[in-house]
Amino acid sequence: MKKLLVGIGVLSLGLVLVTSARADWQRTVKVVDTETVGQYRLQADLGVSYLQTADDSAKVTTVYGQGSFGILENWDVILWVPFNWISPEVGSDEDGIGDLYVGTKLMLLNEIDYPVDLSVAVAVECPTGDDDKGLGAGNASVYVVAAAAKTFNQFLVVGNIGGGFLGDLKAGGMDIDRKNILIWGVEAAWMVNDVANLNVALDGNTKEYEGLDNEVYVTVGGQCIFGENWQVTGDVSWGLTDDSADWIVDGKISYMF
Repeated sequence: MKKLLVGIGVLSLGLVLVTSARADWQRTVKVVDTETVGQYRLQADLGVSYLQTADDSAKVTTVYGQGSFGILENWDVILWVPFNWISPEVGSDEDGIGDLYVGTKLMLLNEIDYPVDLSVAVAVECPTGDDDKGLGAGNASVYVVAAAAKTFNQFLVVGNIGGGFLGDLKAGGMDIDRKNILIWGVEAAWMVNDVANLNVALDGNTKEYEGLDNEVYVTVGGQCIFGENWQVTGDVSWGLTDDSADWIVDGKISYMF
């Protein structure tokens, strides 16, 4: 169950922080992009993810809704709400609302006026999931990530560095200590044309529990714009360490208001 919650946490954090996108759509599929949606604009997303934990110990399907709203041109607020179906190898299947995330992103520098883009994002994991069923951690956590981006003609490189300040995991009536983590990542995108990107990313975090490994993932994916207001995003991640999830598949459709 510990590995299962670690996998859900990694998936959740990636989704909620990537959700904020520039007015002409987001550029990354896994790491936090620097761009914001634009003042008074709303990006609404509906997605589904499938996660298989290490050694096939559990499978998690998540259907999620998320949204980003631009308070200012360089300042977004973010909400991510998941519904999880969990099928462990040992024990009964469970389903229900998971831990939702609320967050914000502030762009500090814009590449138009400075050598790079620079943004800071903060997300709070709220303990809305039933921890007795393994649907949530049972305590709140806070994640802070700094993102920098640089474009090179048709290519984009985005780097992330940050940390997670984690509450204890509630399990079986006990509070299990989780260690604060370092979060890192780098992603490259080839902007094929005005409507499509191809992306590859390497990201991870230090271990949350004594006795487990750091988590490291490689991700490939892409995006395509349909019409003026629709975008489709898809990606696949593979875990590179023993205690990473074996693989994660994510797809979503987005509409910009």
